[in-house]
Amino acid sequence: MKCSDCGGKIPAGAKYCSYCGAEIKSVFEEKSMDAPSAGFALLSYLIPPAGFVFFLVWKKKYPLKAKYSGIGALIGLIAMALLLVPSMYRLWKLFF
Repeated sequence: MKCSDCGGKIPAGAKYCSYCGAEIKSVFEEKSMDAPSAGFALLSYLIPPAGFVFFLVWKKKYPLKAKYSGIGALIGLIAMALLLVPSMYRLWKLFF
């Protein structure tokens, strides 16, 4: 196994590189933590402000989750606007 920072050879199971001291993270851990989440995308669609908060909080640490939350929030915001604008227009014409 090689260190991702310095390229030095490290033994399997090591937590830190013996050459540069960088923390060794397994590829399995990184991929399992950051995966596209349909649940967060749906929650972001239903509650767009929550989706934008998820996006801002996760954009560096979990980019795939952040991307799907941001897309869900954007679609939810557009859908909400398309549903609310015609009804607000009808109410405006009714009272004014």
